[in-house]
Amino acid sequence: MNEEFDISLDELGQFIEDCREIDIDMDQFIAYQKHQYEKASEMEIFDGMASDMRACISQGKLNEAAGLAEKLKACDYGDFRTDIDACCRRCADAGIISAIKHMALKYRNGADGLPDPDAFPYLKKLSDLGYVKSFKLLGNCHLQGIGCEISYEHAAEEFMKGYVFAEDTHCMEMLVQIMKKRGLEGTKIRSLYEKLFHDGKPALSRNQIAVMAYTREISDYPPEAAYYLLFNLYRNYTYACDEEECYGDIPFYLSKCILDGLGIDPCPVLAEYVLRDAEDDYTWWMRDGHSRENTKLDQVEDLLGYVKKHMELTGYPNGDDLYLDWLDEEMEFVYNNPNSTMQHYELFGDCYNSSLICIDRNVNVVPACQSQ
Repeated sequence: MNEEFDISLDELGQFIEDCREIDIDMDQFIAYQKHQYEKASEMEIFDGMASDMRACISQGKLNEAAGLAEKLKACDYGDFRTDIDACCRRCADAGIISAIKHMALKYRNGADGLPDPDAFPYLKKLSDLGYVKSFKLLGNCHLQGIGCEISYEHAAEEFMKGYVFAEDTHCMEMLVQIMKKRGLEGTKIRSLYEKLFHDGKPALSRNQIAVMAYTREISDYPPEAAYYLLFNLYRNYTYACDEEECYGDIPFYLSKCILDGLGIDPCPVLAEYVLRDAEDDYTWWMRDGHSRENTKLDQVEDLLGYVKKHMELTGYPNGDDLYLDWLDEEMEFVYNNPNSTMQHYELFGDCYNSSLICIDRNVNVVPACQSQ
């Protein structure tokens, strides 16, 4: 008798013969048994996570609880939705972003994807934080009075952010419709609309909008927004010369964001790499028949000299590794839209705080890069 299975070898042999007689696929049967074992083991793990999550909430460890809630969402076997929602509601009230996102996006009505009224306060928080995917949803809330009073001005503001930061076609169309029907004369959003649109169509390129965000010609958004816009363009950046605009302005102004500490910790070594791209593109621009006066090449060379001197004084790790790590780390903040070549941060205010950036905080890097 085999005590572990409580079945004799003769009985086991007979069982196998019976399986063969009724044409059971033994490989499939063994695979099923293995799957059931793995399922039971995984359920035990997730049950433990749920227990730990509840304990963290009771102990006030809300960041840990929110992290466990995110992991529990991956469970395919059990239903932890009630536990996850209760945890996220508590954590969202404490300002934890992942929980706010969960609460905002869980309230959706049918196939049209419109938010429920309960989503409004969470969407408002996300919009204030710069969460790109919230702009269209919150704009629809204001437009239709979902969870709030109808406000065409607030709807236009959210749709404008959706157009500027996410290139959302729906947001642009709704914005144009509101302006044509409601006017909103004398408002800040009307003033911004007149800068960016002409006769209901975009009047500026993405490059121009990004540069204006840095120079504060568009001052409706925080300065960190310039880093978000410029970095998105830089990631899709190719050396090219357009008849109307030079793409060298994108890496040039992005390097100034890096030196100014806008949306990222100041880091001259990263700025140097980006400035080299600007230098190359301005050079190609001139080879295409444009004059040096139409570039910022002189400023690029001045900044490269400053950066080189600063690095000699402070010292840095290997520049190639740091540059690649920067790009890789920034990609973690990016929302990848499979239907578009553009990729966007979820939060345009997020800063990069890698331990690789060992800048001496006693060295003031800002004044040397304020010239435009």
